[in-house]
Amino acid sequence: MTVTVDTAGHLYVADRSNNRVLQYDRPLASQVADRVFGQGGSFASNTCNLGGTSTSSLCLPLGIAVDSGRHLYVADRNNSRVLEYDSPLASQDADRVFGHGESFTHNDCRLGGVNASSLCVATGMAVDRAGHLYIADQANNRVLEYDSPLAPQTPDRPADRVLGQGGSFNGFELLVRHTPGYRRQTGPQLPGFRIQTTLAPGFPYTASNRRRSGPARLRWQVSDGSPRTLSSRRPASPGWPFSRFLAMT
Repeated sequence: MTVTVDTAGHLYVADRSNNRVLQYDRPLASQVADRVFGQGGSFASNTCNLGGTSTSSLCLPLGIAVDSGRHLYVADRNNSRVLEYDSPLASQDADRVFGHGESFTHNDCRLGGVNASSLCVATGMAVDRAGHLYIADQANNRVLEYDSPLAPQTPDRPADRVLGQGGSFNGFELLVRHTPGYRRQTGPQLPGFRIQTTLAPGFPYTASNRRRSGPARLRWQVSDGSPRTLSSRRPASPGWPFSRFLAMT
């Protein structure tokens, strides 16, 4: 959600292209913002990560949410994190961060790999009546749920549940593209993994057969040295040059 209202009627607007969130005390009486998040208190600036990635910076904020206690959550998309503000009317510096452990200075996608603590392109979130936080982790094709998001900051701050990956926090989807004449693998890389792609039997890449596409297979090797092979979910074809794979650590 890009617009939300707290229990006191204060309005928050995610002004994503200006890399900021605007807050209005009395939106029905005045359409001039009273507070700004992400720009060091300046209404005249629109810099992504003004002064560097920090508790006060934002870069393309896409979603905002407010809980019953008026705590503000901002999905800081291009920094692959969610920021939480305990008292947003008093301070525009975040108190908690999700997606980067306890660091406010990182903006890595999948910091430390795909796990219960990382995010990649956080696009939105919601808070239910019990205070549980849900984060849309777009590039990891999942939603993470936190039972106690207001608990004290910890080095990892892991989610309690994951939706969209069969219950695994370490699952990720690879997109493998095959084009005539060469092979290329695109998608996330994890520390300790060696990933390569091959075509299924009957579709070899040879000098005389470079224009053919076919079902692909993904061979991946985890850090313990044991090879694993997963078949594609959908065969590649001239009209659909992608094969999707689900890999688990």
